[in-house]
Amino acid sequence: ATGDRAIAHARLGTEGQVVDVALRLNGLGTVEVTVLDALDQPVPATEVSFTALGNFRDVRALATGANGIAGFANVAAGDFTVSARDPATRLIGTAVARLAPGQVLPVTLKLQPIGEIHGRVLDVDGATPRAGVQVRVISRQRGILTQM
Repeated sequence: ATGDRAIAHARLGTEGQVVDVALRLNGLGTVEVTVLDALDQPVPATEVSFTALGNFRDVRALATGANGIAGFANVAAGDFTVSARDPATRLIGTAVARLAPGQVLPVTLKLQPIGEIHGRVLDVDGATPRAGVQVRVISRQRGILTQM
């Protein structure tokens, strides 16, 4: 048993009716996720999550090996997401992709780069410091990253 699945629909109109239904298997493939840091170095021992987005619910989690790779075998073909979070730095990386039946698809997740932002909030006059003001750090790719 490979774990491949199929969905079919049929309608019975009368008592005792027999309907033939053809089942077409969805297909399976393999997703090999490589997790890299901002300097393109492999990140070992990072949890990677796989979520199938198609008709078949499939959510899995694996840790990357010493080479920064986690391999998800026999997953449903179709659209999926993968994400990684480094437990040491708490940095994340995500991707959405499509897997064809029988395909071995390499996916690289690059953890977000980190840095520091220093600044002060000034009133409309441009000189008076303001306290208690909500500040958001926003990324064009990731939306709101943090709120203070």
